[in-house]
Amino acid sequence: MKIEYSLNPNCSEAVFRFYTLEPEKIQKVLQALADEINANTGYEPHKGQEIPLLDSAEEYQTKVTKVPERISGMTFNVRKYENALLSCCAGLGDNECQVTVEKKNGAFVLNIGNNDICDDNTKWIEKVMEMGIKVEEAERSPSLAQKYARDCTCGITFFPQNYPGLITEDGKKNL
Repeated sequence: MKIEYSLNPNCSEAVFRFYTLEPEKIQKVLQALADEINANTGYEPHKGQEIPLLDSAEEYQTKVTKVPERISGMTFNVRKYENALLSCCAGLGDNECQVTVEKKNGAFVLNIGNNDICDDNTKWIEKVMEMGIKVEEAERSPSLAQKYARDCTCGITFFPQNYPGLITEDGKKNL
């Protein structure tokens, strides 16, 4: 009898900082990811996601509250997402994607489950690159992960090393 084990390299989430606060570009980035999720997910509640065009970057920001919840006699703070626009399977983590607007950086940070976006079947990465948006990834900017990650980012990178818009931890473009 032969036993085979399979390891899925996807873990929990990816964290990106996209350097734009233009509502049209934010909508296009999020919709490109929604299209990838829609194409890959087997989970019915995550299918058919559409991202609206909103009037300002701030309207895309996810409102997060922590609510105490008792489980087996212990109290935990559980995050509740009041207006998450996008959901993506995230292993044991939060399935709701979180957008954080950073006005001082001219950017928005996206926490997103990585289970349905790793394959790039719909070319979402190329769509972002074609818009010329600069981007940081948690695995190439550890302080981004340290500040925002809700769970393991598992060493997964998405944008090619030679993408001129890729920003690394030291704040310099990768060349």
